Amino acid sequence: MSWTQTAEFTSAKEGINRLYNVIEYPTLLLADPDGILLAKIKYGERLDNKIGQLLAK
Repeated sequence: MSWTQTAEFTSAKEGINRLYNVIEYPTLLLADPDGILLAKIKYGERLDNKIGQLLAK
């Protein structure tokens, strides 16, 4: 895969989980090339739908 991935299986009060308020697993964080968070996609949400919404803007 050509993108950065991370997994953090620690307390929700640490690291990436704390920084982005991740409390459900899996949660996908979609960021632009500058590191700006564009979307937080929780379990059950469709990734393709969210990307479609972002591209339509």
